[in-house]
Amino acid sequence: MPALAHRDSASSSTPQGVSFKPSSNPISTELLLAIDQDYRTQAAADTLRKVAPKQLNRLGLAWLPVMSKQTQGWHFRVAFSNSIRANRLGKINDWVIIHYSPIGKSDNRAAGKVTVVTETHGPHEGERVVRGRENECFVVQTELAV
Repeated sequence: MPALAHRDSASSSTPQGVSFKPSSNPISTELLLAIDQDYRTQAAADTLRKVAPKQLNRLGLAWLPVMSKQTQGWHFRVAFSNSIRANRLGKINDWVIIHYSPIGKSDNRAAGKVTVVTETHGPHEGERVVRGRENECFVVQTELAV
């Protein structure tokens, strides 16, 4: 874990030569990928509460699994994307939206959201990535594989 903390504080590069500047997002890429994995595992096991999305749900059925989790000083709300684009591309069971906010603080500047998807092309096809932080994900995945 210390290696990742270091990577989050300065520019870095992988052994393959992919370089990146760490995101301004206060949550580590490793934690976001772990939240994504936890959500997808629980959704596949059908252990999560389901809600009826207001968008693209004419019958009003509760089908969208949602997860709420608190860890490392953050509150996470997680669900598959039910956007028009996700539906059109057949990605509603792939694109995961993670909303986050600091626990016990009303500072909305620290709150936000990210989208985690499966990469569809290139050398990392099939790997999970946080959109906008792809190179950081590749570094994390390379370190975990070692």
